[in-house]
Amino acid sequence: MTKETIRILMIEDNELFATAFKARLMHSTEYPFEVSIAGQVADGIEELKKNPYHLVFLDVNLPDAHGEESFKKIHGEFPQLPIIIMTSEDDDHLAAGLVRQGAQDYIVKGEYDLKQLQRNILYALERGDLRQEQQRVSEKQFQEIVEQLGEGIFILDNECRVLYMNQAAETIFGVPLDEMSGRIFGYPIVENGSMEINFVRRENEQRFAELRSVNIRWGGKEAKLVAVHDMTDLKGLERLKSEILIRQEIENTLRSRERALAASSNGILILDPHEKEKPIIYSNPAFYKLAGYSGQEILGKDWSFLWGEQTNPNELKKLEEALDRREECEVLLKVYRKNKNIFWSEVIISPVWDEQKQLRHYVVVLNDVTDLIERGKMLEKQKALLQKANQELDRFVHTASHDLQAPLRAVSTFAQFLGRDYSDKLDQEGQENLTEILRGTQRMQRLIEDLLKLSRISRIQNPYEEANIREVVQEAWERIKPDASLFGIRLNVAESMPVVKCDRIKITEVFANLLDNAVKFSRHASNESDSMIEVGCQDRGACYCFFVRDHGIGIPKEHHEDIFNMFKRLHSEKDYKGTGAGLAILKRIIEDHEGSLWVESNRGEGACFFFTIPKDLVQRKKIGELLVEGGLITQEQLVEKLKEQKRPPVS
Repeated sequence: MTKETIRILMIEDNELFATAFKARLMHSTEYPFEVSIAGQVADGIEELKKNPYHLVFLDVNLPDAHGEESFKKIHGEFPQLPIIIMTSEDDDHLAAGLVRQGAQDYIVKGEYDLKQLQRNILYALERGDLRQEQQRVSEKQFQEIVEQLGEGIFILDNECRVLYMNQAAETIFGVPLDEMSGRIFGYPIVENGSMEINFVRRENEQRFAELRSVNIRWGGKEAKLVAVHDMTDLKGLERLKSEILIRQEIENTLRSRERALAASSNGILILDPHEKEKPIIYSNPAFYKLAGYSGQEILGKDWSFLWGEQTNPNELKKLEEALDRREECEVLLKVYRKNKNIFWSEVIISPVWDEQKQLRHYVVVLNDVTDLIERGKMLEKQKALLQKANQELDRFVHTASHDLQAPLRAVSTFAQFLGRDYSDKLDQEGQENLTEILRGTQRMQRLIEDLLKLSRISRIQNPYEEANIREVVQEAWERIKPDASLFGIRLNVAESMPVVKCDRIKITEVFANLLDNAVKFSRHASNESDSMIEVGCQDRGACYCFFVRDHGIGIPKEHHEDIFNMFKRLHSEKDYKGTGAGLAILKRIIEDHEGSLWVESNRGEGACFFFTIPKDLVQRKKIGELLVEGGLITQEQLVEKLKEQKRPPVS
């Protein structure tokens, strides 16, 4: 090494030691030294940025940094600059560790002489020069290798500024190194990973590339190596392949649709929406069979030839308005065949849009429903006959019940007279027979009353109204509460009970009857929990399901169906009063509300009765309302007839 002036920066906060150290070096006769002093790391970094130095002496315990931190700050900023660590006797372990991290050497304060110090300086400078030369050789060899690669290579600093790029990178991006050097790389980098990017070269050519990055050291500093793999050709092949597949898929879809249209049993027309008359541009074979027109006869024409005098103009207007609004529409029309025969057709039009939301055409489907219409008319006739038969049966039951009451009252009255006037002339057996006669007439009276209730369900219909079911249950409970109190039976109604549109009067009867049965069959409850009747509701989507649960004697499974038959009893009247008609009446009421009634129970385990009421229940029109709508009777006449039906029978 030539004896040029060796510039040394000493970073030391002990001013006395620093001055003495500087004086010893400055008095060396073998080598010319120039020594500057900084009191802390920050000052040292500023000085190194302003002026060139060959070597740094660094104390590791300074006011603004301690130990390894001091070295890392200096070495991180100036990785090529040789550093000799100055340490005290008890910091040997720390100093040795810093040498392994890149320091050239270390000295212990107070344990050095001038000769040894000079050798340390020279060795540090020589090792530093050697390391720099090795690094230059290594970087040159690296550049020679990467210049031969087909992949682009970038070296970026910690701020992602370009330090180096190979020829392949210049080719891929179309920008030379002298323009990129020092500029921000500008593309996202995944740490030690890869990602795809697309960019536009100067020639407005879109390119695709894959970036992979790894962390390296370059020029003694932390850096990133970014490898760029040009994927433009591959992407072009993939795009071409994708376009071919899409085209094939479209063609297959079109062929499938064409086969489906041709195979459809419904007549299908396709209309052109871009012309005022919306002419026909396609018809399938089924349309020819349906209407008798071949494709050649109708292509290019509007479809008005399908309508005639008996075609409903209001429905046609709906079709035209839907076409103008570009909306779907479905109507039922009388359609004319080529031979002028008429058939009923369900006509459905649907607009078809492309990916850009532009209307392409209309599809028209014609479905011959003539047979369905005729069968529907037949069913309506049968329904009317059945309804008439049911009404006649209801009138018969009503009349028969009235006719039975007169002789029944006569039997009851004469039996009472007989008991009052001739009781002293009747022996014990006669008295018992008379009692049985009276008991029988009372039971017969209850049976007749139940028959009248059943007949009134169909004859008398109260208007449907919004009914709060919780209030309905409370109203029903008030009727039977006195009997329930005698047996200590209580009621628990769920807090959340819905409001339902129904015949409030009849639904109140349903709850009253079910609660009365629950009280009747729970009167022998052995504990407090068994004496509780529960009423609740389950929301089942399209309907509400209500339930009344008791803890009474229960019902055997084999009787779960027949208990809903008229006058079906499972117990003698001596044990439990009733005619056996109650559940049959309830079933009729619930079915009139388009619901269902059933029971879940086991012998000795109580019973739970369920019934449903649809949420969207619409009151069915009775024959009287239909007569008013048809103009056969007036509303006043209907009201008068209903009043007559509700009047009590005349004896």
